[in-house]
Amino acid sequence: MARELHIEGYNSLAPDEKGNVLQTVQRALRVLSLIAEHPLGLTVCQISKALELNISTCYHLLNTLVVNGYLDRPPHQQIYLLDPQIPFLNNSFVQDWLSLLVVKFLLCSFSITRKHKKGVSFA
Repeated sequence: MARELHIEGYNSLAPDEKGNVLQTVQRALRVLSLIAEHPLGLTVCQISKALELNISTCYHLLNTLVVNGYLDRPPHQQIYLLDPQIPFLNNSFVQDWLSLLVVKFLLCSFSITRKHKKGVSFA
């Protein structure tokens, strides 16, 4: 379903490791991942069946995600879609990540340049 992203310096639990993981958060993330794979949206029944969730639990998760701006349910339609909040989160992450890469590159370049200039005399 969801793809893994490995970032240097960030350690996450492997899928088979147990830790302090909230089941509700895991379910909500699975809902978001599933709907992301279906850009035309899914019904609550489709989501419930695909994720093997009780229909009531599924409704609670979906309503929470809609209220918080992560999912959208168009009026008079029974489908759930990703809301623009999701790309916003991704864009913020990508911008911050790219900024860190640029800073790291500049620091490495500066360090290499300093090492090469140590042996050069400007007399």
